[in-house]
Amino acid sequence: MRIISAPAALKLVGLAVLPVATIIISAWLYAEFYIFRPLRASPDITLNAQTLFDLSWRAFLWLGLGALIGIGASVTLTWVLIRQLSGLVKTMGRVEADDLTARSPVWSQDEIGQVQAAFNTMVSGLQQSRDDLMKNQRELESLDAENKRLIGELRDKETELRFALRRAVDVQEEERKRIARELHDEIGQALTSILIRLKSLQNITDLDVMTDRLDGIRYLASQTIEEMRRLSMDLRPAALDNLGILPALRWHIGQSMEQNQIEIQFTAPERMERLPPEVEIVLYRVAQEGLNNAIRHSQAKHIEVKLEHTPLFVWLSVSDDGQGFDADGLHRGLGLVGIRERVTLLKGKCGIESQRGSGARLWVEIPLTEANPAHA
Repeated sequence: MRIISAPAALKLVGLAVLPVATIIISAWLYAEFYIFRPLRASPDITLNAQTLFDLSWRAFLWLGLGALIGIGASVTLTWVLIRQLSGLVKTMGRVEADDLTARSPVWSQDEIGQVQAAFNTMVSGLQQSRDDLMKNQRELESLDAENKRLIGELRDKETELRFALRRAVDVQEEERKRIARELHDEIGQALTSILIRLKSLQNITDLDVMTDRLDGIRYLASQTIEEMRRLSMDLRPAALDNLGILPALRWHIGQSMEQNQIEIQFTAPERMERLPPEVEIVLYRVAQEGLNNAIRHSQAKHIEVKLEHTPLFVWLSVSDDGQGFDADGLHRGLGLVGIRERVTLLKGKCGIESQRGSGARLWVEIPLTEANPAHA
């Protein structure tokens, strides 16, 4: 272990010095024990040819043994160095092939071992950097996909808003035409008739005839006032502002039943606390839109309006037993875009459910949070 942990410079020196040093030490030991000591012990000894041959043969054996020992030590040091470098080269090859999990085994704490440790640290840093880059890439891809989804939703939303704006303008113009027509045809004619009848009174001297005609004028004026009130209630019912959503819905449902000769069932609590004004107007417009579409398009014989109220939310639905429709294809035509926008502003939910031949149901759910507290 000491040889393995020795510095690389010392190992390289040992490769060159050990064989020579081993041979020299072997020769010195041989000469000391077999030549010089016997000569010092017996100065008069003489060396014959056989003795010199024996000494030479033994010297050759000792030198050969020393050379083998030196070569073995040199081979051992060379193997130690090559094994460390070979392991490092193999690890480099695996890293080059994009295997950042490869690590070079550290055999010793010499300079080569320090290089191996530094290389392992560098590879670990590269692996961590690659993992971070891949993670960031996945996050960027996820963000890109999310951005594309949001952009698509924004485009769809923009298309819906443009459609809703066009439809709102069209509905506004149609409503103006309807009001102008009713003002001209109903109220205008009634006022004209009142003026004509009033003018005709100028030449009447018979009190009974005058009284009879004044009764007719009074009735016509009363009808005109009632028509004005109906138009005003269609635009915005006073009961909604003064009494709340329940009386306003009851009035509107009663008017719809009377004008269209259709059965409408209204299910709601007998009494209910006042809701925030923005919630009440949305509920009223949803009921108005649902009833108008059911009456005009569904050919329904029965319509049901449900209103539920809890401390946490208010829920309204308009259902009919009409011919139904493809809900996906007629969301916009039924004004659901405008309803959705109104409900979304209040953080609520809405939907429409229908199938051909099985009627339709329009529903909204609006939370009554701290942002929309109920008014007593």
